[in-house]
Amino acid sequence: MNESQARPRAEFDYLPGRLDEALEFLKRTRSELRTLRMVRVWTDRLQVFDVNHDFFEVRGIGYADAEIVPLLELVNTNFKPET
Repeated sequence: MNESQARPRAEFDYLPGRLDEALEFLKRTRSELRTLRMVRVWTDRLQVFDVNHDFFEVRGIGYADAEIVPLLELVNTNFKPET
């Protein structure tokens, strides 16, 4: 099964204005993964992968949303916030 067909180990449905809940989800689920390998940001979701290709997903937020920045920073994503 490739990554596009795999199911996330955990999912969270983000609602605008509830950034604290999304941050708590990432903190809690982060310990379930091994060393982080990659982050993918889509128009409507954020996926965080580990070295074993296990991942978790935050749905309802994407690269066009300003609220994505604290989520990316929490998982130490290498990116340019100004772009």
